[in-house]
Amino acid sequence: YIRRLLPGQENAVANSTLHQRLTAIRLWYDYLVFQGRCAQNPVPRGQHGRLCQIPGHSGFVRGLVSRLIKLPDIPTDEQWRYFLSIAARSS
Repeated sequence: YIRRLLPGQENAVANSTLHQRLTAIRLWYDYLVFQGRCAQNPVPRGQHGRLCQIPGHSGFVRGLVSRLIKLPDIPTDEQWRYFLSIAARSS
C-alpha cells in the first residue's frame, strides 16, 4: 500500500497525506490489538533516540516514511533588489 503512494510513483501523495494515512492504519491496528483481534500491530511507530521500544513491537528509529521538512524560500538577488527599492521608497 505504501510503495504505491511514495514520491516518484504514479499514485504518489504528499508527504503529510502519507503520514496521516499511516497514522490512521496504525491506530486501527492498535484498536484491533486492544480488542484482542490481532496479536500485534504490523505498523511500527517511530521512536525518538533512546526511548524504549514497546516489547514485542518492531518499532523503527525513524518510522516507515521520513518526515519532509520544507525549508523557507530564499529570495533571489532580483527579488531582494525589488524589496529594497520598495523599502527605500517608503522611508
